[in-house]
Amino acid sequence: MNILEELFGSTARIRIFNLFLKNEGELFEKKDVVKRTKLKEPTVRGELDRLRKIKLLKVRSKNKVQHFTANPAFLFYKELKDIIEKSKFEPNKDLAVDLKKIGDVQFAVIAGTLLNDEEAEADILIVGKGLDEQKAEFAMKKFEAQVGQELRYSLMTVEEFMYRCEMYDRFTIGMLKGPHREVVNLLPKMPKQAIGRQ
Repeated sequence: MNILEELFGSTARIRIFNLFLKNEGELFEKKDVVKRTKLKEPTVRGELDRLRKIKLLKVRSKNKVQHFTANPAFLFYKELKDIIEKSKFEPNKDLAVDLKKIGDVQFAVIAGTLLNDEEAEADILIVGKGLDEQKAEFAMKKFEAQVGQELRYSLMTVEEFMYRCEMYDRFTIGMLKGPHREVVNLLPKMPKQAIGRQ
């Protein structure tokens, strides 16, 4: 198996790419990688070993514990980093289902760093009724594992969302006018302030 086949051989590897390449320079213990990617320990151990062997990852010992970090000297490092940075988070049916577990989600969009927009104030906006903050936090951890980075998110009731739109709230209007993608939209009518959004 050549280097490129080794690189793109599994979904687990993509999660690990995201973690290391979006957090360049950071050191991660194996247990940190398991926690952040939500992958099983044997899978992480195998992937880290493969990526270390092809020199995509470097290993440093700290207090007799191995720490892994991305290796900028890797032959295809720049190209791989470009692919990771340019790839957009693709919402799918699974994401919509996971969001609905938070409560009666009426409207949800992804934005910000998920769409390579560093200026947005949040990455996910969720609007609904009876939203459970603990379940939302759990869902966000799951999303973070998929994309390899921490996510900023906001929960709003339908009433709060409508009010903020009517008041031309900078945060809410900014989310709707900037680059974003709808994952769920069950609102019977969008506020006129949001009409013409991207």
